[in-house]
Amino acid sequence: MITLKKNNLEKLLNANIQLFSDFPMVMDYLKDKQSPEGPEKFRLLVGKIESSKEFYSLIVKCISSDFTIEDEGLEISTPFQLSNLIRSKSIQISDGEETWISTIEKLEESMKSSCCSTRAAILEEAYACYEDLVRQCDETWGFVKNIKSATNVSKIVFVAKDKTEKRI
Repeated sequence: MITLKKNNLEKLLNANIQLFSDFPMVMDYLKDKQSPEGPEKFRLLVGKIESSKEFYSLIVKCISSDFTIEDEGLEISTPFQLSNLIRSKSIQISDGEETWISTIEKLEESMKSSCCSTRAAILEEAYACYEDLVRQCDETWGFVKNIKSATNVSKIVFVAKDKTEKRI
């Protein structure tokens, strides 16, 4: 039995994309994995793999082994994924956390009408805000507990711009 990590699963799906053409959620996830909806789409993809014998069997065919998918928790890798998650799940946050999240949202909105160099500077600012918030998180913080509760996960992985991870 093999344990597949998220990045291995993504590579497998990309390398065998035609084989998975009957499962539109594969292309949907691969296309949007870095979008604000990416973490939720990954969890839906894993749920589909685990509940569909046909989908599971196609992956077994590719790797010639039974497998499990490692539960790496909820991975949040961009400021916009975090703000979208908070809003889409109506997660309760404090006034201070609201300031960070609304700032990230305003920066995202500003990016839509900006030129490339301005967009890059705005993205830097969004990451600075996101990383400042994440630096303060720990497992006892209500913000973290509320995200875990709303998404039904036991751990969250916050990924910084430099790809360092904070696991809570």
